[in-house]
Amino acid sequence: MKYIVVFIMSLILSCNVAISNEGFSNYEVVSEKFNYYSASHNENRVILVSLPKSYALDKKRKYPVLYVLNAEKNHILATEIASFLASKNQIHEMIVVGLPSKDNYFNENLPFLNSESYTISELAKKHEKFIRDEVTQFISEKFRINNTKFIAGHSMAGLFVSYLFLQNPTGYNGHIAISPAFHHAKQFSKKLKLYFTNSRVNEGAIYFSLGGLEHSLITKEFNHVVDIFKSNVSGNLYWGAEILKYSDHNTTSLSGMIQGLSWLYNGLSLTEEFISGRSFEDVILHYENLSKRIGYPIIPRENSLLGMASFCMSRTKDYSMANLLLNLSNHYYPDSVLSRKSFHIYGNWMKGGLSAISSSTSKADDLDESILISLAYDRLNSDEVGEAIELLKFVVGYFPNSINGFDSLGEAYEKGGEYDLAKLAYRKALELSIEGDDQELINIEKRNIARVKKLSAKVLQQSKL
Repeated sequence: MKYIVVFIMSLILSCNVAISNEGFSNYEVVSEKFNYYSASHNENRVILVSLPKSYALDKKRKYPVLYVLNAEKNHILATEIASFLASKNQIHEMIVVGLPSKDNYFNENLPFLNSESYTISELAKKHEKFIRDEVTQFISEKFRINNTKFIAGHSMAGLFVSYLFLQNPTGYNGHIAISPAFHHAKQFSKKLKLYFTNSRVNEGAIYFSLGGLEHSLITKEFNHVVDIFKSNVSGNLYWGAEILKYSDHNTTSLSGMIQGLSWLYNGLSLTEEFISGRSFEDVILHYENLSKRIGYPIIPRENSLLGMASFCMSRTKDYSMANLLLNLSNHYYPDSVLSRKSFHIYGNWMKGGLSAISSSTSKADDLDESILISLAYDRLNSDEVGEAIELLKFVVGYFPNSINGFDSLGEAYEKGGEYDLAKLAYRKALELSIEGDDQELINIEKRNIARVKKLSAKVLQQSKL
């Protein structure tokens, strides 16, 4: 049996506004609301700020920022999505800043004077300056942020995000234009062609998405813009476009945000498919390029590397991939005790099994009890009981006070039908549990002993028949 202790820490943040977490997830959403006077708009504006749960725990950590336009509809949604994706290691935690529109949502997000003119409207210029200069400055002064910022908008706000990209492709590290209303500004595509001709669009990052159930007018202009990108992309421009088959114009605010944020951090999580066939240098280069694109250093998580290495060794028997993952863990986490011990145990296991581990180990500090027990359970689950027993005997030799080690050894003996030896191992686990005054473990070991006693008696009775 493996004993897992889970520590749960609850953190309650005081804030101006608490936003309920009603919706598609169970993640707590906490936001602050600020009334801000905008010199650009010459009026008061609302700024909503949602902080990651870790913000209050690590006072030195700095975060990327996601700016969300049309926030009266999408701020809570974007915050929940960012929280969920970060918890699944699809993106990194970020501060989400919501910018609700005032009373002039349509004209504020329409870049041009009207649907025919090529002249940028004064209102659009003011709105751009408000977002680019005032809000960014306000957030940088009030919160711990790094230099990475993203911006997202849906419908008319998606059109405005696309306009911001044309104005300055590298103004943000990533632009997410969800169901952009290009049909309200057909001259946008002509501006886009001109910008490509003048090489103004050869870097930066932008993602477009559209619902598969949208009106044909929206779809037509969207496809036109996408075709221009396909025909003209050059340089270091990172872009993507996607039709979200089962979404309409309203539901793309959910599906488009999920896909857009995941697209920005594409390649963050290592997968078996990605690793397969790649060299150590390939993976290092991949994360260097991802770091440049996102705007801050990004490396794979240590637990992901070691978890995949363990899986490759025990399940797929792909020792080559396991060795690559262990070397990567050692490279990215040179001071980590866990990486060092994992490299020692797994590396020697691949060379020659337990005998190689034993011959290269001089002290318990070279070993990690949980890794060895995990290896033993892999053997046990593969019906290699003898090998599992030898591993667990090795564990309790180096960790004589390990309740988990003796309990696991008892389980291995029990599975192998050696009930008397199982009883001895469980008794040792019971003694250690009593010393630790852990009533739950005491009860478990008592049940284990009672069970193997019955099994032993049954075998003895059958032998007399």
